[in-house]
Amino acid sequence: MAVKYRLRKRPTNLSKDIEDGFYPQVIRSDNVDSKGLASYVTGDHGFRSAAMLGAIEQIKEGIISLLEDGNSVSISGLGTFTLTAQSRLVKDPKEIRAGSISVKDVVFKVSPELMQRLRSVQFERE
Repeated sequence: MAVKYRLRKRPTNLSKDIEDGFYPQVIRSDNVDSKGLASYVTGDHGFRSAAMLGAIEQIKEGIISLLEDGNSVSISGLGTFTLTAQSRLVKDPKEIRAGSISVKDVVFKVSPELMQRLRSVQFERE
């Protein structure tokens, strides 16, 4: 099955150095939640699916706990989750306290294996 896309006009009001043109935008066909993923992976909607959903929940909680402890979390063949931090800008490092630093984002870096596999995805215009 192919991934559908549409062409979008590139905005040129952001910078004078950007030339006119179009770029592809992927059209998502659906958003599969944890329950849907469990059913897809197990091929059923019964006990095996419920057990898989429980495993997904445990993995999610494990990832969160490990990130909270300052770790990055790599899932082989998928990618790595890492936290980024933010605070106000200071001129002197002595001006900042740990309490004024917060999580900015969770970054997911795709593994090379996953990117290699996805390079063969076929696209189809809507």
